[in-house]
Amino acid sequence: MTWYFIDQHDQRYVGNYDLGELKTDEFYLDVTFSSFHEEVFMYYLNEQCVGCPYLLKPFTNATPLATNLKLKLAKTYQNLLPQDETGDVVCNLDYPFGQFGVYRVKNGSDGCEINVVKEAVNIYTQIYEAISSWHLLRKWSGSIILENFRRSSTFWHCILRGMLNMHLHYGPDVSRHY
Repeated sequence: MTWYFIDQHDQRYVGNYDLGELKTDEFYLDVTFSSFHEEVFMYYLNEQCVGCPYLLKPFTNATPLATNLKLKLAKTYQNLLPQDETGDVVCNLDYPFGQFGVYRVKNGSDGCEINVVKEAVNIYTQIYEAISSWHLLRKWSGSIILENFRRSSTFWHCILRGMLNMHLHYGPDVSRHY
């Protein structure tokens, strides 16, 4: 993950992908299968949905995808449930895809290989900035308050000392000497 001072992409284009088109919690996935002559279908499932079927996702390589999806690639159009184990499923893409990332999926000897083309941004950057700013502000304002207290206590100390000196010099009824 890459840290940025603001939670956004650091470059506009990566290859043919326009990162400016991505919204929060989206990424690009480039699917390349050289060994299949037919079409590969993408299925998705929201990771918070328990017992739901996978849904067919109309997909091209320029389609932004949400980071909270479980993805499967299959050679045929079919109904898929999470517990189904079918031979037509080429890949279970169980990978922590990140915000504003670009990933490439290729078929390899052991199934699918996922390569990171562009690293995702760290989604906690804004929280980190807020906590750091709060800490610095607290430290800075605390030192100002202490400095003002020190100055004001010195001021009141001088006033009280002056009143005490006047009391010692003029006696208890100082007001008639003004």
